[in-house]
Amino acid sequence: MHLNGAAKLLAMRGEPQFSYDVGYGIWLKLRNATLSECLRSRKRVPEYISKLMKTEAIAQQDHYRDFFQLMTCLCSLLADHKEKGFIDESMMKQASLLKDEFENRCSMMRHHVSEERPSAEAIAHETNAHATYLAQPKITSWFFVRCARILISDLFVERARTEHNTASPLTLAALENASKYQIRLCKVVEDSVSYYLAKFTSNQASTRIHFGYFMIWVLSILSSLSTTSTAKLEWIAEQAQIISDEFGLRVGKSMAETIERKLQSSAKPIEQSSWAEPYKSKQSRSFRSGNSSGFADKIS
Repeated sequence: MHLNGAAKLLAMRGEPQFSYDVGYGIWLKLRNATLSECLRSRKRVPEYISKLMKTEAIAQQDHYRDFFQLMTCLCSLLADHKEKGFIDESMMKQASLLKDEFENRCSMMRHHVSEERPSAEAIAHETNAHATYLAQPKITSWFFVRCARILISDLFVERARTEHNTASPLTLAALENASKYQIRLCKVVEDSVSYYLAKFTSNQASTRIHFGYFMIWVLSILSSLSTTSTAKLEWIAEQAQIISDEFGLRVGKSMAETIERKLQSSAKPIEQSSWAEPYKSKQSRSFRSGNSSGFADKIS
């Protein structure tokens, strides 16, 4: 997604257009797509979109607008880390406040975004497009919240790695705890990726395409983390190949081949590519051997 292009499109329409149903629907789609892309690529949200989220006319219609503003803050922190290559004390304070506020907002949204994984049994073989469409937001919202939580945890892992340079028992324990916590969070998401890919292979083409693209986004997030190991990258490549074979999306094959080629060549970090722009900072372990957009219109 071209972030600046999306921002310019919104600016061309003008703020008054977002007061109407159609214009507001366009705003929601582009806002959610922009946040997803910024989280995936670890870039800041374009200024115009960030400004619009605070506009009173739009804010009054938004459900849980504070949640999306928190996501904007998370994007900024991830971008800072990407640029600096480390988490300093000031960034860590911001991350701690963000984590607390994020969990508080999540508890307020429980009746919209369940803590339990939504079941796919009722719609796995559904042929009614409308019934499937109504079920999609529950699943994509569930994934989005968990991926955001994982990205927040990555800030804590990298901070622990920065402090671990002192090689004290306390910093070593902090790094171990932060890494284990992230791995536990990832395990839930990984199991759910496998679950939904298996359930939706026999669904209608439009549903397969939607979920396939969304799962590429989830896999991209998982591939960029500090605790991502060689074995995990191999698993991600396998899931991407399933998306290619069973869901008919060539982007899955491209993702799988890119990962496999880099894993076979050497222990170098995987290069950025068209299917994902994995986070790489000066101290990042992402995509290192041996170390550990599709959300466009689903949360509103």
